[in-house]
Amino acid sequence: MPRRALVSISLLAAVCVAVGGDAAPLRVGLPKRTPLVKGPPSAPRLPPPPAGSVTPEAESLGRGVRLLWSGDLVAAERELRPLVDTAGKLRNPDYALWALAEAELLDGQLEQALAHFDKLSHMKSRFVAAAVAREADAARLLGRAELARKLYETAVARPTPEIDLAACRFHIAELETSKPKAALLFRKVYLEHPLHPLAQTALDRMGVLDPSTSITVPERIHRAKIMSNNRGWQQALDELKRLPQDLPQAQRDDADYWYATTLFHMRREYDVAAQKLLGLWMRLPTDEQKAEALFHGARAQSRADQDAEAIVGYRELVAKFPRCKNAPEASFLAGWLEFNRGRYKEAIPALEDTLKRYGQTTFADDARWFLAGSMAMPAVRSQTSRRCRTGVGISPQARAATSAQWRSTSSGARRKRWMRGTGLRASARSPTTRCFRACGLPRRASRSTCSVARVTPRPSRCRS
Repeated sequence: MPRRALVSISLLAAVCVAVGGDAAPLRVGLPKRTPLVKGPPSAPRLPPPPAGSVTPEAESLGRGVRLLWSGDLVAAERELRPLVDTAGKLRNPDYALWALAEAELLDGQLEQALAHFDKLSHMKSRFVAAAVAREADAARLLGRAELARKLYETAVARPTPEIDLAACRFHIAELETSKPKAALLFRKVYLEHPLHPLAQTALDRMGVLDPSTSITVPERIHRAKIMSNNRGWQQALDELKRLPQDLPQAQRDDADYWYATTLFHMRREYDVAAQKLLGLWMRLPTDEQKAEALFHGARAQSRADQDAEAIVGYRELVAKFPRCKNAPEASFLAGWLEFNRGRYKEAIPALEDTLKRYGQTTFADDARWFLAGSMAMPAVRSQTSRRCRTGVGISPQARAATSAQWRSTSSGARRKRWMRGTGLRASARSPTTRCFRACGLPRRASRSTCSVARVTPRPSRCRS
């Protein structure tokens, strides 16, 4: 007999014996597990709405909006039209007017929609900008080209997140009677909105109006830049791959910069990104671009497990561009990588330099933590014990601020495990405690993981 059948028979027999005898019934199945961490307390019940807020008009508005969302346009118009005619009884008449006009436009009632959108565009409402664009849509569908063009230009002049700017520009180009001007307008849609669904249609229209037109190399790089900055990373790479190989040096550097930057943002092929960025940064036109390329090239090296080369890049950035926005982070990462590699003696000068140069930045606390951890390691404790007694050049104000910040946190088992793993001690007179206190951290801090994430949440900025 199969083993599975024997087990089933045994369980069934045990259940029958337990039920037939005087013993309590046997539970068959897994016991209930008590959650280790209690969940958050149940949310308090919302208070009842103020008296007079739930009116028949408000309920009718809710029903009308739900009907609009469900696609029942005729029923939505029937529900919302009385609210617009008696707007004085409604606290927010602009919502009813917007929903009614939208239902009429989608239902093909263009004249009514045009009138209601025009009325809404002159009200004090959050829908004013969007109402102008939708009024232009109604006028265009009615064949009133001049009015539609004027309204579209008004919407483009005052863009808001509620307006589809690319669609407005596309329709302006459609309504343009001059072919050369229309081709230029379609080109602008294609260049400035490369991720929009109408971009390819704009290119096709441009080709019909001017068959000799073509997209230049700077324009393709511009499109790739917009795509990369808007998370269209694969489209940006595809756009850059369409460029010819024999480009002038300046254009080739620009294209390679955005190719490498896109790879870095995609978190792929870090070695390729590092090679390109570190090979072209010195030829970029501005110091800001040079510092940006050098910094991300070093970070790409570190993420490609080339920490030694990344440290060299970070130090070069701090030496050449000490006032750039990435210099404090680069200075800290040079010491932080040494600490992570177990080179505590080499980490100390780099972290001290961070405190000396950028002690007022957000990386000062990070540097202070890892400096204390490096000085407290048994491998270098004998060389740093005197400095821990006399201090490490940190101002009393910074020491007091860090001490107060530490006292606001709580300790945990993770810190104790780390202490046991490194062999550090945390008694009141131990060298470990002296090192942490010299860096502005109280005695309790010597039980920590030496990770500033326990004091200040550190996102990926410190992950090289």
